[in-house]
Amino acid sequence: MVHIVKNLSLVSVCTLLSRIFGFVRDVTVAVCVGASWQYDAFVVALRIPNFGRRLFAEGAFTQAFVPVLCTYEGKPKPAYMRFINAVFGLLSLVVLLIVLLGQYFSGACVAVLAPGLSLTPERLTLASQLLVITFPFLLFVVITAFAAAILNARQHFLAPASAPIVLNVTMIGFVSFAYFTGLSTVHALAWGLVAGGILQLLLQFLPLSRIGVIPKPALDMQEPGVRRVLTLMGPAILGGSVWQINTIIDGMFASFLPSGSISWLYYAERLFEFPIGIIGVALSTVLLPLMSAKSHQKLDAEFSRTVDWGIRWTLLLGVPAAVSLFLLAEPIFITLFQHGAFTAQDSLKSAWALQAFALSLPAHFAIRVLLSAHYSRQNFRFPLKVAICCLVVSVMGNFALVGPYGHVGLALASSLGAWLNVGLLFWSVVHAKAWVFEPGWLRYFVQIIIATLGLTLVVWALKGEVAVWHVQGVIARALSLAGIVGVGVLVYLALLFCLGLRPKTMLANPSGVA
Repeated sequence: MVHIVKNLSLVSVCTLLSRIFGFVRDVTVAVCVGASWQYDAFVVALRIPNFGRRLFAEGAFTQAFVPVLCTYEGKPKPAYMRFINAVFGLLSLVVLLIVLLGQYFSGACVAVLAPGLSLTPERLTLASQLLVITFPFLLFVVITAFAAAILNARQHFLAPASAPIVLNVTMIGFVSFAYFTGLSTVHALAWGLVAGGILQLLLQFLPLSRIGVIPKPALDMQEPGVRRVLTLMGPAILGGSVWQINTIIDGMFASFLPSGSISWLYYAERLFEFPIGIIGVALSTVLLPLMSAKSHQKLDAEFSRTVDWGIRWTLLLGVPAAVSLFLLAEPIFITLFQHGAFTAQDSLKSAWALQAFALSLPAHFAIRVLLSAHYSRQNFRFPLKVAICCLVVSVMGNFALVGPYGHVGLALASSLGAWLNVGLLFWSVVHAKAWVFEPGWLRYFVQIIIATLGLTLVVWALKGEVAVWHVQGVIARALSLAGIVGVGVLVYLALLFCLGLRPKTMLANPSGVA
């Protein structure tokens, strides 16, 4: 288990750095553009390539490709490379065609993604122009995800985990240059996205060359592995990407709301995705290859203990993170974003959406682990059914809640769908006996609840009145926020220690791996 924790720590640290640079990027944009109609247009133009990034880098393709790739490990290299090249060729061709069609029909794509923009011609025109620029990012991010999946399967995590850092740094450079030279910041963001996509792809080639796996595109539909990936990938596209599809639908609803609603939701999603990326994505990235290997080797007991270990970590980190995000939502926005064009009203409206999203944070952590458990066993049908069910529930929630609660209602509907998702996935894994509870769960759950209650009281007391945060300077806000978070973490860990939870318990060897 030591190597699992080491890999998890590596991915988490890289993801943390990426999210930090992502926050720097968002703060820079908030100062330069704020929650304006121009940024609404950019967010809409970002939806499709960003959907592709999450779908391929963190979702369907990786979930379908890695389990099949693990079955080729140990085979002669010609067979291994034949499979790699065939997948690479087909994937590149399909995505390239999608990019070209998307650029040609950019106006129609925007009209579908955000129909409300059609009511304002300048917003529709700008979003269409930006989409033409950003669409090629989809091709670069798909190939990057393909290379990253190969590296992850070989237990090489550094380059794939570092790729988003390169992307964010590039976008920061582009938007900063545009701001200080008087150029369009939203256009600079679009070009920075494409340039960052190219650079993060190039980053993967050095480790690929070191392991002797440089893919060359080939079209070979007779390769059995390709057909298997295609068979699995169809259901995985919906089963592993319900949150991304739901985000696009939320944007469609938000396009009819007052100006700024799309941006408020986007900023809230960005903050919400911070812990998901550090913990949830890192867990699934590390556990999927391990679970796939255990499933292929028919090591059922070790597979079950690995799932149990992953879920314990989602609760240990997810519950206090959700509480902290909910309590500190407005101070976080005031501290990080309330500068320049980003107003106090923008902080308040964005914070409300973040609080609604935060209600489902533990569910999103657990979904990552449970989907990995399903996909590693090449079980994609049930997650597909779950995804469709949850998507329908979320859309129904949008219709019911968007009227009385506006953009916050859209976030609440998403949280409802996430909890339904995790509940059904949990039932399936337990019912199939792929996860048998290890001893000590009741005590562990009580320890988490009591420690979280202590964290809640401390954070609530230290936060004080929100009005105070508005009058503080930038440095005072940052120090106050960091102090509250630091004290909260210490109190949480201290209470867990007093309640008998020791680090060696969480770092034990549940999967049976030395």
